[in-house]
Amino acid sequence: MTNYGTVRLAVPQMECECGGKVRYKFKTIGKGQRFWVDVKALVRQEYANGQSYRQIKLRLEQQLKTSVGLRTLNRQVLEQGQADRYCKSWKEGEAPPVVRVDGIWLTIMSKTDEVRRDRCGRQRPVKLAKRIPILVAQGVWPESGKTEIIAWMLAKGEDEMSWQTFLEMLYDNGLTPENGLKLLVSDGGTGFLRHISGFTGWCHVSVASFTSSRTWRKI
Repeated sequence: MTNYGTVRLAVPQMECECGGKVRYKFKTIGKGQRFWVDVKALVRQEYANGQSYRQIKLRLEQQLKTSVGLRTLNRQVLEQGQADRYCKSWKEGEAPPVVRVDGIWLTIMSKTDEVRRDRCGRQRPVKLAKRIPILVAQGVWPESGKTEIIAWMLAKGEDEMSWQTFLEMLYDNGLTPENGLKLLVSDGGTGFLRHISGFTGWCHVSVASFTSSRTWRKI
């Protein structure tokens, strides 16, 4: 895909005599590549401007007249190293009155420098399971019942420094009382409580036990 339309290219699939697949890097196009450099630049710029994947997807589909997958967009952002956080920006009167924040722990597979041979004799990278938290902020508009994930960030833990970085990101993007914020709700994690004391005067803070993976799916 380019900004001017869709071009279909075919590349040969190479196999070893043993029947295994051969990895070969072509100079003009990469494996599974759908976007040309101009569309890649557009996706990364839109993401940096605070647009969600669905918003970028809608724009590209309208512009290119073809379907664009969310996983394809995610891969483009990951290649650039931009997908460790997201935060929506707010102007006066637009911010949600209530924001709920919490850390959700996930298990991800990370690459290591080790390799091993599989049954076919091919070199395979060894991956390691690692648990990391995603700090999440959910906006709530009580009058309309609307809820929306407005920010998230991959963190090393739920320590004070991680919460400081996350809350400062929210504040710098306009999540303030002047723009409509009235209440910040948390489950009272130690790192959060240590840092929020430095945000005196920001907004009212409430501590409540409200989160679980089931709760986040419902709201």
